[in-house]
Amino acid sequence: MTTAYFLDSSAAIKLYVVERGTTWITNLAAVAGRNEIFIVRLTVVEIAATLFRRVRGSKLSEEQAASAVSALYRDIEWTYQIVEFNPVLSDLALTMAERHGLRGYDCVQLAAAVTVQEDRGPAHLPSIALVSADWELNEAARAEGLQVVDPNDYP
Repeated sequence: MTTAYFLDSSAAIKLYVVERGTTWITNLAAVAGRNEIFIVRLTVVEIAATLFRRVRGSKLSEEQAASAVSALYRDIEWTYQIVEFNPVLSDLALTMAERHGLRGYDCVQLAAAVTVQEDRGPAHLPSIALVSADWELNEAARAEGLQVVDPNDYP
């Protein structure tokens, strides 16, 4: 049976830099043929921004960042199912802001995960699990009825 995951930026970045949870998330993505992996389009920007901030902070070389961005482009093509940011998602993100008081991009992440979950119901597809290392986002996702996995729980 296919398992479906929605990765926020704090989880997806672990595919491109080594940190706590990288091994677990890499294994999850390695079976992309069996797992569905969703991200919202802005996650790509958040990952790239994180990589280049780490270059400026001397925590990552330019070569490492370039390699990671190449891998990111490959994954956009072959690994991820992209949820597009549109007016409907924007409206739901505003609702999430009011309901949970999250940071702006976290509202979009949560709205996208909720949308994917709602779209799966009528087709009788398995529930998704939100994968995030962000405690506040995880709590809000649980309040919205989503399953949550924190990749930092895995070494």
